[in-house]
Amino acid sequence: DINVIITGADTEKALCERFVLDNKIVNLAGCFDLGGLMALISKADLLIANSTGPIHIAAALGKYVIGFYPKIVSCSPERWAPYTVKRKIFQPGIECSNCTRKQCEELNCMNSINVNEVVESVKKNLNE
Repeated sequence: DINVIITGADTEKALCERFVLDNKIVNLAGCFDLGGLMALISKADLLIANSTGPIHIAAALGKYVIGFYPKIVSCSPERWAPYTVKRKIFQPGIECSNCTRKQCEELNCMNSINVNEVVESVKKNLNE
């Protein structure tokens, strides 16, 4: 019983539209400049994103954030996670060493993140 707003670049409109499964999900990809996106995030209860600017904006605005990070050292949450205690970070469950972008793509390791754990994290934080 929540509303979901999907944002993204103008070039991601069609991709984002694939996730609109009912009238509680709205695709607003390509609709905001940075100021508009910041205003939207300020009204959100939480933000779910990969390691991009919006996750840091949400953290700076005091929002709870759920982030997704690969095990590639240069992309790690140790380096790029938002500076907040109001966060949950998810990484692939696949054990690997010296992970590279190519290896991550070949193994499709981001798909090893447990979706049910993500949903439970969302539910927990929306109910607090």
